[in-house]
Amino acid sequence: MWKIIRTYKTDFGGSKRTVADVMCDCGKVEVRRLDHVKSGRTKFCKSCASKRTAKSHPPPYTYKGVGDLSATLYGHYKFGAEKRGIPFNVEIGYLWKLYEDQCRCCALSGEHISLSREIHKGNPKWSVITASLDRIDSKRPYELGNVQWVHKDVNNMKMSLGEERFIQLCHKIVEFN
Repeated sequence: MWKIIRTYKTDFGGSKRTVADVMCDCGKVEVRRLDHVKSGRTKFCKSCASKRTAKSHPPPYTYKGVGDLSATLYGHYKFGAEKRGIPFNVEIGYLWKLYEDQCRCCALSGEHISLSREIHKGNPKWSVITASLDRIDSKRPYELGNVQWVHKDVNNMKMSLGEERFIQLCHKIVEFN
């Protein structure tokens, strides 16, 4: 684990000891007592030792989401609505059940949509999430009966349109083309 770079005598804790400048496998150089290095009492730099400890003794983790709808993603939707001044009156359990009731498909296109528990740097992992929470009537708040899961591309196209107007435009686009 350690590569000994040099050894020397020093006053170590009130007595003369032989110490060594040692290099960890990760490249970090630290000073260790030579007898501890040779006996195997010390094997890694502090950083590598911490990582090994964390791996073998992970902290308790309590998942606060429901199904694949993480509390982080739910919080993103709630915070986004509040930031835009839109009341958000739906619970995480209701949204998960709605997602399952829609058979994990977009309410408007029927296309498969996905949620994910994965978190990347404290945020939902957007590259794998295709589901987007939509208000059926964009003039009303996020509330029971006024939300549905749609594909994120569909939600981007719909924006602030009501569902009826959006569908009318989709029909016109299909007829025209």
